Amino acid sequence: MPRPDEQAQRPIPPDADENTVRVFFDSLGAQFDKELADSRDVKSLRDHWLGRKHGICTSTNTNWLQPAPRELKPFVGRLQNQLKTRVEQAIEERARGLASASVAAGAELDVTLPGPERWIGARHPIRIVQEEIEGIFRSMGYSTS
Repeated sequence: MPRPDEQAQRPIPPDADENTVRVFFDSLGAQFDKELADSRDVKSLRDHWLGRKHGICTSTNTNWLQPAPRELKPFVGRLQNQLKTRVEQAIEERARGLASASVAAGAELDVTLPGPERWIGARHPIRIVQEEIEGIFRSMGYSTS
């Protein structure tokens, strides 16, 4: 039997009934759960499942809902909407979880503090010599004003 995402690319079987459709959408849901657990890249997961051109939900709409027999369309549409809602919510939740984890990881950094002082350019050679001479006199006990 082909993988559920490969089966979504194929048209609905002509002898499909409610049980066949339910098994198909249940297997798609199980595959999504597995991919969600394994994936760290939320964007590619969202594109793979919800993409407008090549997303699995789009493929099931094109290949399963539209050509379905008239008596099966409401059932297929309901399962399609449940799957799409489930996928959208899970991906949104995962994105929020990753965003809050990255914010928590960066909690030690206080962005309100001033940054390190950055010098532009190089010190002039005369200034370098002057500072060396002042350092020599300070080491002998003199002070400069």
